[in-house]
Amino acid sequence: RIRRTGFPTQTQSFQNKSDALHWARTQELLRDQQQAPAPILTNPFPDILLRYRNEVSIRKRGYASEYYRIQTLLRAPELQRQTGKITSRILSQYRDRRLKEVSGCTVRKELYLLSAIFRHLHTEWSDMPIQNPVQGMHKPPNAPQRIIRLSQSQRQTLQSHLTSYPDRLLAQIVEVALETGLRRGDLLSLTPAQIDVDTQLLYL
Repeated sequence: RIRRTGFPTQTQSFQNKSDALHWARTQELLRDQQQAPAPILTNPFPDILLRYRNEVSIRKRGYASEYYRIQTLLRAPELQRQTGKITSRILSQYRDRRLKEVSGCTVRKELYLLSAIFRHLHTEWSDMPIQNPVQGMHKPPNAPQRIIRLSQSQRQTLQSHLTSYPDRLLAQIVEVALETGLRRGDLLSLTPAQIDVDTQLLYL
């Protein structure tokens, strides 16, 4: 059995020890002559997080939210190790610590992001099989959905502060958000083609 960092383990059986040693020396020589695949499993996991943020997250519609989640992961002491040493047990320690700091919903989103990163590692960045340590982990339950409406006095207070804000566009954005309930991403990606002034309708 031959194990070499950057290569899959190779196994062969022989009747004679001398034949086995000759095969092993030959295979190791071939490996020395080849260029090993990128040692993803030995890379520091924070480097993987940064690469994912800069190459994958940036193309997503929800980049801003994912950016802040990755910043949180970069600061996690549990993840300051080689990628191949990130196990389900390590992530369970991370989950339990985070549950003392933030809601279960936030921790679920962070775990789903970690799972997506390991899937991308397996399918796009490595020639070697990589186990997803998030699979099979117990994830915190979703928090009950919250519906929050501003009272009339709260709305007036908000609008009075917005009138003194230098950028008038912010007040318009907030007004549309209050009237429609649109999320931030939908609001910031609106184009004139989606707005029918005559019928006063907004199309998504």
